[in-house]
Amino acid sequence: MKQFLLLSAYAFFGFTTAFAQGTLQFNQVLNLEIPSTVETTFTVPSGKVWKIISATYTSYSYPMRISKINGNSTTLYITNYIYGSNNIYPGVLPYWVPGSTSISFIHGASANYKSSVSVIEFNVVP
Repeated sequence: MKQFLLLSAYAFFGFTTAFAQGTLQFNQVLNLEIPSTVETTFTVPSGKVWKIISATYTSYSYPMRISKINGNSTTLYITNYIYGSNNIYPGVLPYWVPGSTSISFIHGASANYKSSVSVIEFNVVP
């Protein structure tokens, strides 16, 4: 029985390791500046992965949100509170974005607000 379990574990971990996409190596911290009421698009460089960890914003009625992923409309709020009367519910963070993905952010209802999104960028090492 021990041999069977050992062989099964070895086969499982050997099999999953053979199909791994690489390891992540810290590259840099990014603070993406997002002007108010303007949808701003960034593209994760090829060979990199972004980990979106938080956002700062000055308008609680219109917090930071991801509005598009690869051109497809979506709504994922990057906030730490629930504002149910406006149907604003926090997305699950961190949010991982693979290389070569375009991602758009938008926030605010007035041109006077400034915000940023905090991202940790990793290199994908084969």
